[in-house]
Amino acid sequence: MNLISCFMVPVMLFLTPGDEAANPWKDKVPAAVTKAENSPTHANFRAALDVAYRADDWRAGVKLARAALKQHPANCSLQGPAARALWRAGAMEEAERVVDAISKDTDDRVGLTAIIEIEMARGRLDRARAAAKRLDKLGPKSALELYYVAGQRMADDQLDDIVPLLRKTAKLVDADNGYPETFLAEALDGLPEFFEAIGTEPFNQIARHGSADMPLVAALGLPYCDAIINGKGPYRLILDTGGSITLSIDDDIAEELGLESLGVASIRGVSGKQDSHQSLIEELRLGEITCRRVMARTFDMPDVMEPLADGIIGMGILQRARVTLDFEHARLVTAPSAATPAPGKRAELRIIGDAKLITPLLVQDEPALALLDSGAGNVVAVSPSRLKKLFPDEDLKPLPAASVGVGEGGSADIYVAPGVDMKFWDRQYEDYAGMGLGVLDSLLSPILGMQTDVLLGMPVFREMKSWTIDYPKRQMWVEWFD
Repeated sequence: MNLISCFMVPVMLFLTPGDEAANPWKDKVPAAVTKAENSPTHANFRAALDVAYRADDWRAGVKLARAALKQHPANCSLQGPAARALWRAGAMEEAERVVDAISKDTDDRVGLTAIIEIEMARGRLDRARAAAKRLDKLGPKSALELYYVAGQRMADDQLDDIVPLLRKTAKLVDADNGYPETFLAEALDGLPEFFEAIGTEPFNQIARHGSADMPLVAALGLPYCDAIINGKGPYRLILDTGGSITLSIDDDIAEELGLESLGVASIRGVSGKQDSHQSLIEELRLGEITCRRVMARTFDMPDVMEPLADGIIGMGILQRARVTLDFEHARLVTAPSAATPAPGKRAELRIIGDAKLITPLLVQDEPALALLDSGAGNVVAVSPSRLKKLFPDEDLKPLPAASVGVGEGGSADIYVAPGVDMKFWDRQYEDYAGMGLGVLDSLLSPILGMQTDVLLGMPVFREMKSWTIDYPKRQMWVEWFD
């Protein structure tokens, strides 16, 4: 089993979970829920939804959201908190319907943050931009509200005032506010220094489109490209759709390249935390493809990876383009975003966090969400929370497993479980997976702010002729082998 990208989670432009035991809101959930159930006023529902969110109790949150919308369908003050709770619980379509009903003139700050988060995931950037401007005009009152404004500006390459905005955000962080501020300080660590050093010119630019050879690493079964970095190389870089918007490379390679450290920040993996250095790569060439001003992270990568690869490309560095992973011809292809369809069948796509790819699917005929991760070599896995719901009579006990990951002091919990039936992109998989993966519940879902039930790795992608992702348009096409 090889789990690379799942466990290499840079703390960059998204949230990383801290110590759950430190969250002071968890013990407040039962009383708040009981009060809303016994006296179902819109004020009590809003208060209970706020407590459940700050406690990151997404199960309580989704129940409260549905009850609140049923009891008070026309109450505008509940739309934002309900949409936020539904989204966190992975009830994607329900959350989007609620967000669609929120007025563009709303002054509800929770509603505006929900619009920013959900509409950016859908690719409706005009509405997200308008909500961010309105929130900024109202005057954000919390670090989290400022964080949403900053994230939208970075997506728009509006970097002129990003440094003071990030510093102001960091000053307002208060762990007593609960999730996600319990770990927001860690997420912001090093960002102001990085952006101060690189200036206001956009990063992760694509200067030239084209194609590159994309064979598989034999020992891992993962796609890679040979890269020229700042004129040196070639270096073998794994292509990871479950990665980030950064290029992650080993400290030894960074020293060979003479990369300057532009700030120190934490990265968190299944094995714990460790420090990394933020850097900027002036030019990255993958065959004909040329990228400039590429965001990079350098750190001491696991020893087991050194003979196999020099680093990992988080495919988010290409999120200005339409990207095709042509498995049939072993080619990576980039092109400008376009209105014309790509080969294959169109599939539903949302892009959340730091360019994570999410798609809806059915698990045992029930709606679920999957993370699409080309860096997970031989893995298709289900979250323990979903397995326990599907198989309440099964004794699902975690088994610590060796993993290729960063940090120290932890391990990857796996669960041996019954296989499940899955349906996605018009294909049916019966009695599939048979494994639970603890980080889907404990690490990835809190990071992404959305409960993710399934990890789809290379066993699925190796059945494809091609896989095309139009990042700007949030569209995706899959072409299968017969």
